[in-house]
Order: sequence, then C-alpha cells, then structure tokens
Amino acid sequence: MFPQQIGAILTRLEQAGFPAYAVGGCVRDTLLGRVPEDWDVTTAARPEQVSALFAGHCIPTGLRHGTVTVRQDGPSAPTAPTPTTAAPTPCTFPTRWRRIWRAAI
Repeated sequence: MFPQQIGAILTRLEQAGFPAYAVGGCVRDTLLGRVPEDWDVTTAARPEQVSALFAGHCIPTGLRHGTVTVRQDGPSAPTAPTPTTAAPTPCTFPTRWRRIWRAAI
C-alpha cells in the first residue's frame, strides 16, 4: 500500500513511540483508487525528535509550522506534528478516521 520508504518512515516513528499516519492527498488518492504522487505524514513527534530519528535525512522545510521533510532513497515525506486541539480543525485527522484508515491498510 505504501511505498517502501514511506512505510519505513511510519514504522521508525512508531517504533520510537510516536504514532504516525499518512495524511492529505495520499489518503484521498488511495481511497479513490489512484496512485498517490506525494506523501504527507503527521506524527506525535516534535520536529527536533523527527530530525534526531532521521539524522542526515531531514530538511527543515517549515520549522515555523513544525514541518521537516524526511528524505530517504525514493519519495520524500513532509512530516508535521499532529494537531492536539480538543475540537477538530480543518487540519485535524479525527481519531475515528485514523482507525478506519489503519484498518484499511
């Protein structure tokens, strides 16, 4: 389902204790039966924690917003912290949909 490199990013974050999810257009494209061209990741890890986990493979693309891009062999993945607001916002991937998405993969 995921390109090997994206799966490796998600796995490494989760093994380090940080829940991580593919989000954005890649989810939409997958649900529509399309092959995603780009992958975005949200995680509970802060940018400095992501940078430490992927030392030498991170580009600080949007530190002001908490985004670093993990670049490995293959597709790169902009990685941003999961919003922690109590009420859903336009950029929040609600828990219910995370469970549905996880069950689908």
